[in-house]
Amino acid sequence: MLAGTIVMISYFSEPRYGGRRLTDWLLEYHDSAYSNRPRDAAAAEKALRAIGTNAIPTLVRMLFPMDRTLPVARMLEAAKIPLDFVEDDSKRISYHVIALSGFHLLGPAASNALPQLLPHLNNPDRARYVTGPIEFIGAPALGPVTEFLVSTNVAAKRSAVRILFSITGRKLTTFSNLLAHPDPIVRGEGYLYLTQQVAPEVRQDSFLNGLNDSDSYVVSRAAIAIANLGLDATNFLSRLEELSTRTNAVLAAEIRSSIKRIEKRVRIEKSSPRASRQ
Repeated sequence: MLAGTIVMISYFSEPRYGGRRLTDWLLEYHDSAYSNRPRDAAAAEKALRAIGTNAIPTLVRMLFPMDRTLPVARMLEAAKIPLDFVEDDSKRISYHVIALSGFHLLGPAASNALPQLLPHLNNPDRARYVTGPIEFIGAPALGPVTEFLVSTNVAAKRSAVRILFSITGRKLTTFSNLLAHPDPIVRGEGYLYLTQQVAPEVRQDSFLNGLNDSDSYVVSRAAIAIANLGLDATNFLSRLEELSTRTNAVLAAEIRSSIKRIEKRVRIEKSSPRASRQ
C-alpha cells in the first residue's frame, strides 16, 4: 500500500512545462538529440532548461530501477497511471538513460543533486547508476568525490577514480596524483585509465613504476592495463615475463594472462591483410 502511494505521489508531483511531464520532454530531447535532429531537440531543451533544477528529484528517482509487485501494479492500473512510469520494458530506452540526458543538459547546475547521489558510491550495486550523473555535474563534484579516495569502501574508491578521470579529462596532473597515492586501490585503478592520451614516454615510465610497485594489486592492475595498449604492450613483455616467474602464484597467473593477450594481439596483427601488404 505504501509503495503504491509513493509511486502515485511521484507521478503527480513530476514537474511539468507547457502541460507536459518532465519525462515526456526528456524522451523527446533524447530521441531528437541522439538522432541527429537538433532542430527537433530545441523545444525540448528549452522546456528542460525552464524546468531547471526542479527536475532533480525526478531525475534522481529515474536513475534507479524500480521493482513493482502485483498489488502495486493493480493499484496503478486502477488509478489509470501508466505502468511505464514504474517499469519500462516496452520503450527502447530506459528511464535511466533519459535521466542521464537530463543531467547532461543541466551540467554543473545540477550540483545540488550531489548530496543525493554521492552516498550511493558506497553501494557497489547502485554506484553504477550515479557515476554518469556525477561526471556530468563536473567541477563542483571534484572536491566531494576526492574525499572518497580515503574511504574504507573499495567500491567507492574505484568509482571515485573513474569519476575524477572523466571530469578532469585524464590530465597528466590527475595521473601523477593518483599514481602516487598512498592507497594501493587508488594507485591500481589509476593504471586502468593510463591510456593512449598520455605521451608514450610518460606512459612507459608510469607503467614500469606500476609493474615495480610493492603492492600486488597495483602490479596486477598495471598488467591488465598494459594488455589493452595494443602493439605498444610489447614494450613491456620482458618485464612481464620476468614477473611471471618471480611473484606469488595468483599474481603470476594474472600476469601470464596479460602476456597471452598481448601475444594474441601480435599474432592477429601480423596475420591481418594490412600487415601482409606492408
